[in-house]
Amino acid sequence: MSSLNRRTLVRLGLVATVSLGMAACFRPLYGPTSSGKNLADILASIDVEKMAVSYEQEELAHELRSELIYLLNGSGMPAPKAYKLKLSYSQASASPMIDAETGRATTTTLTGTVNYTLTDFDNKVISAQGRVQSMVTYERPSQRFASLRANRDAQKRLAKELARHVKTRLAAKLSGS
Repeated sequence: MSSLNRRTLVRLGLVATVSLGMAACFRPLYGPTSSGKNLADILASIDVEKMAVSYEQEELAHELRSELIYLLNGSGMPAPKAYKLKLSYSQASASPMIDAETGRATTTTLTGTVNYTLTDFDNKVISAQGRVQSMVTYERPSQRFASLRANRDAQKRLAKELARHVKTRLAAKLSGS
């Protein structure tokens, strides 16, 4: 019985030792960065450039850029810019469900992909680069206006989701600076 207790104590001691050693490896995402600057100030110093997209995607591109600007600097106060964020957007749609009687699509899935590059303001050093992707689904009712409105709402949801993904990736990358 005492050997079981001793074994348990040794295991607990080993787990505690490993846990204490690993505790220094973790840092809160929105805490002070290694340079001592506040992450919110670093994110606010990012200038989001306008995207060159096709006419059909202009509204979504505007929504994505506006949402990113808000997420990066929600204070509304102008901040000195130190980084440029270039975005490129592509979208695909698929209609996996078809009504057997009418032959019309009943749902549509929008897939959006954003490629981003974060450089310093002189375009010399790439600080972050990556790609995010997200999907939203919407129902397509038989009324034309309702279907168009559902598409617009889905595109806005998609833009907000992609903006959140880009912001999180940038925050994770810049939290070490």
